[in-house]
Amino acid sequence: MIKSIRVVRPSIRNRTDKTTPFRPRQNWFRSTKTTSVDSLSQVYRKSDKNARTKDNPDHEKENVTVRRNHVDQFTDRNFILIDFEAISNEVCEFPAIWTRNGEIKAIFHAYCRPSKAIRPDRYNGFYKDFLGHNLNFYLKQNSFNNVEWQFCKWCKHHKLMVETQKGSFSIASDTAIVTQGSEDFNFLNTSLMNNKVSMDKRHCYKYFYDLDALWIHAIGTNPPGSPRMHNMAKDQGWNVVPNAHSGIHDTLQLYFVFDGLRKSLENKENVLRRALRKNRALIK
Repeated sequence: MIKSIRVVRPSIRNRTDKTTPFRPRQNWFRSTKTTSVDSLSQVYRKSDKNARTKDNPDHEKENVTVRRNHVDQFTDRNFILIDFEAISNEVCEFPAIWTRNGEIKAIFHAYCRPSKAIRPDRYNGFYKDFLGHNLNFYLKQNSFNNVEWQFCKWCKHHKLMVETQKGSFSIASDTAIVTQGSEDFNFLNTSLMNNKVSMDKRHCYKYFYDLDALWIHAIGTNPPGSPRMHNMAKDQGWNVVPNAHSGIHDTLQLYFVFDGLRKSLENKENVLRRALRKNRALIK
């Protein structure tokens, strides 16, 4: 069992305990009352409570099935929701929400420093206002390699991924990754290649499910304009999360939209299959 992993430093430190890795501090999230959840801190506390289990010495010995067939239903399946933020097409914020049957089970969140030098004038000209942090904030964070590896270990701990003895990760048979469109996987692929993470050891990223495709099948119209997920929520009267361009807030927005679509689609057949997308960097 993973007992202690520090995800973010130095500005945001994640506390850990024996049963719940990646337990973040509660006082650095701020949210208005535009959602039914008072703050992201409240979501974190709820997910921490759901993730706590009794110590089990056989935890790592329990079998997790590697996917042979794709997830084809919403009920009793695990979904990892991801919405990255990026600098020059490289991931700079790595958030993930694990949800099952509409319930948030656990959250992963970390920032990454760029693998290549970023000109301050270019950063201050766009990214500073867009992301809300100074460049120095990202330069002090862990490398993408470190954060991405911790994410895979987090997934393994929650039985969402399987790790081989050679360090290769595969997605579990009852688990799927969901993003809004393909751009997040483009950021991920660029970061993996620039940081020399072996694509042969990341079978877990071969496929993802597209929120936009689920929207079309559930609502019957093309998705709205930018900020897309916020406008999806407004259009359907679902919870709207503030702070667009914050990866963790956008991932929480992704959760609310995905859950609304899940409720509309869970009794329909073959819907998830139509939203399945290949990662072209791994599957030609």
